[in-house]
Amino acid sequence: MALRGDLASVDLAQVFQMLALNKKVGLLSIQSDTQRRVLYFDERGVTVHHNPHRILERVLASAVRTGRLDEASVEDVRDHSVRMGHSLGESLLAGGYLQQDELDELYQVELEEEVYDLFFCRDAKFEFHERATELDGWDGVLNERCFFNCDSVIMEAARRIDEWAYICERIPSTAEVLFAAVDLEEGEDYGVDGPAIHELLDGRRSVARVAELTGLTTFQVCKPLSQMLDAGVVEVVAVDDLVPLGDECLEDGRLEDAIALYERAVTAGVVDAGAHARAAQAYEAAEDFESANRFLAGANSNAEVVRQTEPSQVFEGAASGHIKLDSAHTQLSAATNEQFYNLPRDREVYLEFNYKCDVGFLVGLDVLGGSQAGRLPILGLNPTCDEEGLCEWKKMYLDLYPALSTMQDAAAFEIALNASIPADGSEGNIWLDNFKFVHFAD
Repeated sequence: MALRGDLASVDLAQVFQMLALNKKVGLLSIQSDTQRRVLYFDERGVTVHHNPHRILERVLASAVRTGRLDEASVEDVRDHSVRMGHSLGESLLAGGYLQQDELDELYQVELEEEVYDLFFCRDAKFEFHERATELDGWDGVLNERCFFNCDSVIMEAARRIDEWAYICERIPSTAEVLFAAVDLEEGEDYGVDGPAIHELLDGRRSVARVAELTGLTTFQVCKPLSQMLDAGVVEVVAVDDLVPLGDECLEDGRLEDAIALYERAVTAGVVDAGAHARAAQAYEAAEDFESANRFLAGANSNAEVVRQTEPSQVFEGAASGHIKLDSAHTQLSAATNEQFYNLPRDREVYLEFNYKCDVGFLVGLDVLGGSQAGRLPILGLNPTCDEEGLCEWKKMYLDLYPALSTMQDAAAFEIALNASIPADGSEGNIWLDNFKFVHFAD
């Protein structure tokens, strides 16, 4: 009998105990509107079926927070990774920034935090796939050196959940916006990550944004913040200041912070009709590459979507996305990173974007959940260059309705991209901008 259910009614600790006691081997998929994770169980314990690119990004962020790397070193690591076609881990080792045992330790810590974070998820469904080592539509790998004892995980998760009850009283929502009221004194103990968290509290970033920027889980951010609140080191931004601060962020190009401030103001009951219009303006601007690169390379991809700010390479605004294919970067498989787009299935839906390219590529969807879960290429686009090699920007409206109408049971979607080095082995380039979905309202 298949083991499946809802974490709103079954505690994840019970699922762990059931799988461990019965010595089950296979994959446990957990999916909500905001998370999708896969855990692997066998006689060694549990580990995470994961995207190594994402974990290595978090390792890099951890090394910066703890002072092992500075920003200049990070740039060197990224540059070496791109030039040599190496992973970030390989570049960290090649540059002598970390030893293998240090890299393994940091990698294991980040994977373990992913496991603990799942115990706070209450609105997700789970399913155990016995004897499976991979699932259609779930891109990732297993690290054979990173298994965790199930009993130890359950005990640590229980301790954190007990703490969380108090933390939630101090920080009821990750939409809260805090500011540093005083500097941290020498020797004050708010954990190894406390100083890095404190430094980001400028009164404009939400708790969720601080977690995103540091690469830490919600628990890792909220615990030291609750301690700082108790000590009077940080304070909550006054409700009346949210909209003016949002206006400042919008003017400074801090679009995601502006959106978070406006949304927090609305939920707090602030009456400001203009704030809604400015929030819409920020949302529209944030759909391109101005503030971030929302695409993450897959586990089997050695090329990636890079945020390009060189004016000659940008379609409009400050940045566009760029994909370079060459002998060291031969395959691209990328998708938007945990955007979990909930697209209507009962009407026309178009994916609008701008592009130019000197090599063909595929655009489609990653289908999350349901009977057709997996990568769905929809349209192949040809080079947009003339005989002299000059490439022209074009606008595309990709009709998604024929595909979406057949996927009534899908949970959510991501935008997916695939490309390969030209058949003759020459270099290929793809430029992208302004991705957005267009459809009629209900």
